[in-house]
Amino acid sequence: MAPVVSSVFSYLNDKLTLPSTHRELINLINDKGCILTNCSELETPALNVTLRILKIIREEALKVLNGPQADFEENLTNRLFSVGEIKYWQVTRESVFESILAAIDELKRELRSSSESISALATNLVHSDELLLTVGYSKSVLKFLSTAKSVHAFTVIVTESFPNNEGHHMAQELSKLGIATILVPDSHVFALMPRVNRVIVSCDAVYPDGSLRAITGTHSCLLAAKRFSVPSYVCLSPHKLSPINKHSYLSKFDAPSSEPDLEKLTIKDEKPSKKNKKGKKKEVVESKVEEPKVALNPTQPVLETCPDYQHPDRKILPLEPITHSDLVRVWAPKFEYIPPGQTNLFLTSTGAHPPSYLYALFREFFHPNDVTNALNWI
Repeated sequence: MAPVVSSVFSYLNDKLTLPSTHRELINLINDKGCILTNCSELETPALNVTLRILKIIREEALKVLNGPQADFEENLTNRLFSVGEIKYWQVTRESVFESILAAIDELKRELRSSSESISALATNLVHSDELLLTVGYSKSVLKFLSTAKSVHAFTVIVTESFPNNEGHHMAQELSKLGIATILVPDSHVFALMPRVNRVIVSCDAVYPDGSLRAITGTHSCLLAAKRFSVPSYVCLSPHKLSPINKHSYLSKFDAPSSEPDLEKLTIKDEKPSKKNKKGKKKEVVESKVEEPKVALNPTQPVLETCPDYQHPDRKILPLEPITHSDLVRVWAPKFEYIPPGQTNLFLTSTGAHPPSYLYALFREFFHPNDVTNALNWI
């Protein structure tokens, strides 16, 4: 289970003892979920866990009001048989507190065992003498390939995932497991894809329409796989499901707060007027960018004693003292957005599902009212 998920559980468990009624408990968790989502750079796990706890709270209230056999799903086809508005104010804390804690403990066990459930699918999806490809480093992909190694013999191509070079660590871990591994630059993916049998990657978040947020380099890999009709699998842990589509909000971590003034970056030189074919005068304006005051050197050696060794995102900058310029802004994104339709299967703790099945998972995990309220959190 991710550290962010454990922190969210610890924080919310401390708040469960405060309210006296069920309605107050839901309002409190909503307020704390808003704080957690805005304070966490990786907002998807915090959003996921908070909404799943809210779904648990609502289900336990229905058991008290309508009995253990209460229908938790809303009837969207016939409103005549819908349960109507639930009177949460009639449910006391004492009647649901113990059952809520037990359900949350069950959710914790589910998240902890998700990697084992995903890796159990490896024996049926991977076959002997196949050539697999993965991007960067991922614990879920590593465990998936480790389980497949116990039954089949295969070869794995790992892209280095520059500039963090997480693929080097992945290649080392696979070699320790006795798996034949080939480490290649990111630019070699398209040339090698015709020989690949399957692509297995991980992600940071999955949205209801099937789009992904994954480490940089995953999109180009999935595009190449689609071009050559190579099946692609995504290892998806339950806490990485985001019930809010990416285009529904703009995260403060996805875009800069302000853009540089482009007029300061160019010098306009007016040239003598020329005549076009119709005899009219036409102004010709040429723009050129100033010489950069900071030279970026990707091949600069990195020493263990320098700060750049501790922060690999800055490896492209030279080590010697430089004059900083306010007109130069360099972005090295860690994640990228992958539109829907690029993957074949999502490997989850409940099995391997096509992208069209994601809506059923979101309906099972989250309550629509909580998802609507969560739109105001971010």
